[in-house]
Amino acid sequence: MDIVAQAEAREEQARSCFASHDLDGSGNIDARELLYALMDLGLKHADEDVASFKTLVERCMKEHDANADGVLSWTEFQQMYNAVSGVRSEARREAASNWSLDARLPKETFTSGPALRDDATGGIQTDIRKDFRLSKTLGTGGFAVVKSAVHLRSKKVYAVKIINIALTADDDEDGMTLEEIATEIRLTMSLSHTKHVVKVFDYYITASHVYVVMEDLKGGELLEALMDEGEYGESDTATLLYELFTGLESIHARSITHRDLKLENLIFAERNNLSSLRIIDFGLAKKMKTARGKLVLQCGTAAYVAPEVISGRQYTPAVDMWAAGVIMYAMLCGGLPFDHRDQQKSFRLIAKGQYHALPAGISAEARDLLDQLLCVDTVKRLTANEALAHRWIRKHNANLNGGLSERSLKAKSRMHRAAESRLGGDLEMRTLKAGELLIKRGARANEVFLIKEGQCVVVVEVDGKEVLVAERGEGEFVGEMGVSTSKAGDVEAADGASVTPERSSGDETEASSSPSMGSFLTLMRVKKSWVGGRRGADVRATTDMKVMVMSSSQMHWILEHDYGADGEMAHEVHQRRLQMDKSLRIREDGLASEP
Repeated sequence: MDIVAQAEAREEQARSCFASHDLDGSGNIDARELLYALMDLGLKHADEDVASFKTLVERCMKEHDANADGVLSWTEFQQMYNAVSGVRSEARREAASNWSLDARLPKETFTSGPALRDDATGGIQTDIRKDFRLSKTLGTGGFAVVKSAVHLRSKKVYAVKIINIALTADDDEDGMTLEEIATEIRLTMSLSHTKHVVKVFDYYITASHVYVVMEDLKGGELLEALMDEGEYGESDTATLLYELFTGLESIHARSITHRDLKLENLIFAERNNLSSLRIIDFGLAKKMKTARGKLVLQCGTAAYVAPEVISGRQYTPAVDMWAAGVIMYAMLCGGLPFDHRDQQKSFRLIAKGQYHALPAGISAEARDLLDQLLCVDTVKRLTANEALAHRWIRKHNANLNGGLSERSLKAKSRMHRAAESRLGGDLEMRTLKAGELLIKRGARANEVFLIKEGQCVVVVEVDGKEVLVAERGEGEFVGEMGVSTSKAGDVEAADGASVTPERSSGDETEASSSPSMGSFLTLMRVKKSWVGGRRGADVRATTDMKVMVMSSSQMHWILEHDYGADGEMAHEVHQRRLQMDKSLRIREDGLASEP
């Protein structure tokens, strides 16, 4: 069955499930109906009490209720159904709620009877040698060794990673603490729904070591393959990047940042099979509560680290896309893009995005993708979803269907694309005639408008006269200035923990230039309207228009699930405020110069 037929079959199954559980015929699924739907989808464990299962149902409702109205519409239910039905049965609970680190440990494991687990970490406390025969060493590094292992009862072959346990968090020379190791394992296990991440099945603990049972990856590191090849051609590079981007898309969708992507951390499951690429080693990975979370810990491997990490700024999963750009360069050229014998010089090249010249034979399309990955501007740097839509990736992956089109990538904002793909039919459409007001000054600000067709102008009033602030057209959004975007995400503390920042009184995310005293009071009058939740400007259609209407709750839901849209929105709000300030200052200066 091809991809289109699979999608059609899944939609038909989702509609059938929706119809059978919409018991009151309301066209929505409420919490009680969702409980029965999730039970029918196999998410409730046989020994689980209803009260405990309701917690999962509540999380699922919160995760997929973009309208924040307490029920799932058809579009929202379909998103949930696709997330759940697209993974193996044991991963469905986590897919439904996106509660990665609360993943249940495997019910069926390798022990002959019920597993005796440590209450604090969940690790199996019995001797691993009762269940496995450990043999040859597959690899070593840092504080761990990987051995081949045969399960004594099933005779299946696995890889077992044996990790040294550090006694204290400050004991860096001896490795990670048991808590840190367990967190990494549980995070990796939570990603078991994607084939692009190494599968971790279970783990055993002793006083000094952790034994992690993983899939046996037989194909070797990408670094080793690259050293043998010298470099990859564009077709093979595009195939490998497709696998990498697909894996990162799934990882980032769960608000997880890997933070140590490199050639050594990409391994093939099978020899001579480029499509079997796996992402490994989540030791530095971090999961934030939402996509709006910000990271601060300076970590990673120097040659792959992004400019924002070097400069000590807060950062997002965009750092993984920078590392993907470094990997792309290495595969095409056989070397690293910012390599220099003086590491400080290397860091300066990274800060500028100034990579070593590419060979003459590299195509313009490949260069274009590389430039958009090794882009210092984090807002302009491609997300994994956007990279998959790039024409060079699609050109070399002929079977790639669906997903984001490059035309949509260029024509629409991230917010616009996310609204169409994730909310779709839940959004109201409005039409306006030229001259009509889309937004009226002083009205409550609780909607954002995505322009499908036509153009409009943003106008403020200064001393009884209208001042044109901006023009907006197809593919842009308008109305965001009055809707608060200051629901800040969690911020990683310097020690790697997560904290929730105090909310500021305004929505500013970057420092803006200070207005002159002559226009200060005018600026404050206009800004007070926006910060107070009321419209500070009129938005008037200059042509016939068609717009999609998105509520503030829907907008916040997208920002919490799409770090690219969140970064873009923060940047646009800042730029539009600067634009407004400039327009008002010009107006004030003009009034001051009048006799």
